[in-house]
Amino acid sequence: MGRRLLISIAFGLMTAVAAACTGPGDPGDNTTDSLPSQAESSTADESEPTPDEAAEAAVEAYWKAVDEAAAIPDPDYDALQEVATGQALQAAQDIAQSMVDQDQKQNGLAVISDTTVLERTPEEDPTTILIELCMDTSTAVIVDAGTEVPVEGEEYGRRGSRAEVLKSADGWVVDVVNVQELGSC
Repeated sequence: MGRRLLISIAFGLMTAVAAACTGPGDPGDNTTDSLPSQAESSTADESEPTPDEAAEAAVEAYWKAVDEAAAIPDPDYDALQEVATGQALQAAQDIAQSMVDQDQKQNGLAVISDTTVLERTPEEDPTTILIELCMDTSTAVIVDAGTEVPVEGEEYGRRGSRAEVLKSADGWVVDVVNVQELGSC
């Protein structure tokens, strides 16, 4: 499993543990009503992330690696192979290659929010998880690689995205991504 993915998972676990230490009404209590997740019904060892948590961390690591590859730009950026496979890997490499071909790069990272697990297959002990999220690209500006001047005609804002995440021998990897139109979330 890649070091960045492990760090992301560890950070997520620390956040979850910190949140579990506060009760309703305690300072820092950010609880909201939501559908029960596998995390709430899991009886597995608490040091291990749930499949939902691991898949969500994989999606966040994927989009971070895509942003980093576009910033360099480098379609062969090592982190992409650590977090993606299949169509998702090809899409990430295509984004970075497009930057190279057009002498552009990306400054900044997209902000990921509203991550939701839509489906687990199979429901018990899943090997595939479908995740929906919203990403705000207004902080990830495409610029000319030489001048750092923003490229005209680029559209920024909030877009919905779905990711199919697969359990592999090394952890969870994004296999398929679908980015929706601007304003879709």
